[in-house]
Amino acid sequence: MKNRFRFLRIWMTAALISAMTMPPALAQQAGNTNIVLMDAKQVLINNVRIFDGNSDQLSDGMNILIEGKLIQKITKDAIKPNAGASIINGGGRVLTPGFIDTHTHLALVAPFDQLENEYDGVYVGAVAAQMAENMLMRGFTSVRDAGGASIGVMRAINEGRLIGPRIFSSGAFLTQTSGHLDMHDYTHRHRLIGGQPSQAELLGHYITADGSAEVTAAVRENMRKGATQIKIATNGGISSRYAPLDIFGFTQGEIVAAVDAASDFGTYVMAHVYYDSAVER
Repeated sequence: MKNRFRFLRIWMTAALISAMTMPPALAQQAGNTNIVLMDAKQVLINNVRIFDGNSDQLSDGMNILIEGKLIQKITKDAIKPNAGASIINGGGRVLTPGFIDTHTHLALVAPFDQLENEYDGVYVGAVAAQMAENMLMRGFTSVRDAGGASIGVMRAINEGRLIGPRIFSSGAFLTQTSGHLDMHDYTHRHRLIGGQPSQAELLGHYITADGSAEVTAAVRENMRKGATQIKIATNGGISSRYAPLDIFGFTQGEIVAAVDAASDFGTYVMAHVYYDSAVER
């Protein structure tokens, strides 16, 4: 094959051999091999069917030689590796480049009312870490987290403390008061009349921002904490408690403020939005 696949991480190989058809014993073996692959100078994977992202047919009976983070050879011919190389028998299973999930929420581990009233930050972080590892074991080597308190998990993975995919975290959602993702209970007072941020807001799941100045500050706060892009909620949603699906959320001025602030950091804004008129705004 003319084009060589480049790995983001060599230990993604454990996720490449499809766990969908892998017997438990072999899956455990591949999971244990995961750590070895990180340091191996050469990895040889024999007898796999390859999905290359271009052809609609799998290539049967292929052997792959990996050196460092680069696939050096893909062939049906036998490959003789160097001494000390890690060798994996693919057993005819499917090998594919790592998948990318462009919209997930690792830290939204429960419905909104439970995130607000039942779970503290330790619980959320622990479950989000398990979700991240599960994503990797399903073959996703990069994910874009589209809102929620996932920056901590992203940092822990980047520091090598947790196993998981490369995460691009939006950090806390930006929502307007009474908008989608505003998780305040009905009895909570607004901050303008003596109220305090909700538990979920303190954990970093969302920030309520009203007016261009507050939106600008919220974007800057997310970027200060390490967000890689920004997520705004500018319609209601089926999981919203007090925001009908068809409302207009942020004003055009507030949206412009978010985009301008994100652009100053060299990044972009994603939007939770329904309906043509709201999309046009």
